[in-house]
Amino acid sequence: MTIPAKTNGEPFICLLSDTKDKLKHEVFLPSNLDSVMIRFFPEGESFIAGIGAKIGFTAFNKWGLPVDVEGTILDQDGKFVTSFKTLTKGIGLFSLMSDGKQKYKFKISGKTGQNQSFDIPAPKPDGLALSIVKNDAEFIPINLAFADK
Repeated sequence: MTIPAKTNGEPFICLLSDTKDKLKHEVFLPSNLDSVMIRFFPEGESFIAGIGAKIGFTAFNKWGLPVDVEGTILDQDGKFVTSFKTLTKGIGLFSLMSDGKQKYKFKISGKTGQNQSFDIPAPKPDGLALSIVKNDAEFIPINLAFADK
């Protein structure tokens, strides 16, 4: 089967039916041409300059279905910083440290959302970051990090 190069934003739908049209079934066929929506969620709700952060992300196609994505984080000069890949369909995580002067791009290189890129929100110049180190039955050890320390 040949899939057209352009869809004008519409999904590919394959209609399966029997010869008497008694049974019909439509199948949505995702394509690497489909646009992807990415949202970023820094650990502790704040991405702060000078403090390493885990940044979670969600990935959905434009029909609201979770998708797997992979790619690289690039700095403003297009240099490789780190890579990412969803851990489960639609949800992923990567680590990033910013001095507050660089801007970063989230560039998808995998099959879904190929060559799409997204700006990672700029870090705050000051603030406090809280992260949970581990959890056991009696204690919840945490790290507190300040932007200027």
